[in-house]
Amino acid sequence: MLSSLCAAVLCAAIPVGSALEVPARAAEGDPSVELGVHLTSTTFRARNFSDVEQLMVFSNGAGEPVFVVLPVGAYVEYDFQPEDLDGVRMEVVSLREGAWKASGAQLLTLNAATGEETMWFQPGERRVHTWQQDGCEVSERNPSGTLLPDGFIDQGTQSDLLLAPTHVPVITPWGGNGGDLPPRIDPNPLPDV
Repeated sequence: MLSSLCAAVLCAAIPVGSALEVPARAAEGDPSVELGVHLTSTTFRARNFSDVEQLMVFSNGAGEPVFVVLPVGAYVEYDFQPEDLDGVRMEVVSLREGAWKASGAQLLTLNAATGEETMWFQPGERRVHTWQQDGCEVSERNPSGTLLPDGFIDQGTQSDLLLAPTHVPVITPWGGNGGDLPPRIDPNPLPDV
């Protein structure tokens, strides 16, 4: 997982304004960080460092969650009023090796001392791990539930979904050849008008 030593080296070398210029370094042998998020009282920034799209899911507890797709290598920035951050939770979902993996819901909160927050999302064996960076300290955050609809993760792999049998019935006119085959075309054209 993320190395505290690597985080300290990166922290000392990268100004806060450049928090998402390079991804946090993972410990040797661990998967690379795929998504970085930097939050201030009025700005949300996210950058996809991976080779797959990342799905960000947001909810403030009222209404349906909002889904935002972050393409490979993309960067997004949102500005908002400080009070709009109250109660907002975020979840990251990605499709790796044909299986969906999610981080679980994370409450977007600011560090009281710095007024900022930086999170890194790293794929694990069964889920996406969330790491919080406060200054040069890095710690794993535990998820609190999910923002995803029931059964979203359990819908099967991508190949299962693509190869699932699909049947679209075709309605035949009354007196036709029956079944759900298309109607036969009459060999005689329509009469002139």
